Amino acid sequence: MDETDDYSTPAPRRPGAVPDALDHLDPVRRHFLRLDEVPPVTALPQLLRRASAVMDAAVLESVHQRGWRELTDGDLKLLDSLRDRTVPISTLAELLGVSHQAVSRRVTDLVARGMATKDQGWQDVRVVLVRLTARGRAAVRALDESVDEALGFVVDDIPAEHLERLLVHLTVLAQELPGA
Repeated sequence: MDETDDYSTPAPRRPGAVPDALDHLDPVRRHFLRLDEVPPVTALPQLLRRASAVMDAAVLESVHQRGWRELTDGDLKLLDSLRDRTVPISTLAELLGVSHQAVSRRVTDLVARGMATKDQGWQDVRVVLVRLTARGRAAVRALDESVDEALGFVVDDIPAEHLERLLVHLTVLAQELPGA
């Protein structure tokens, strides 16, 4: 095993470095924002998609910097869905909003990389159950650390009362969406 395959040791990081995906949050670079103007409500879907994409990119970059360079955003979403449980492929497909075949291919890839295992269901042999291996759980820990780091960069400048209101409003919005 060469050094690039040793995932137990994180890659060297610059202390306090802002992930590239979050560079635009630097107050010096906010020249393009008019903070005194409130965007129209019609911009909400676009802003939510953009915020989600920025967060996903920052987390992925951080995971890569921790030595997990072979993981994709889709891999991270699948690993996050598995966590500490055994899940049928059909359930994973529903959770991720993709086809059974797409999840099956991605799971097969994770199994080949030693991050997950596949077993037949004990009640129905047609059901394929997926669970993480120790290596997969290590990747989830790197994901959690990366999410914490990215959130720190994002929320540090937001006053606590504003952040609390934002979380409440996003929670209400998420609960009211069909299928949420």
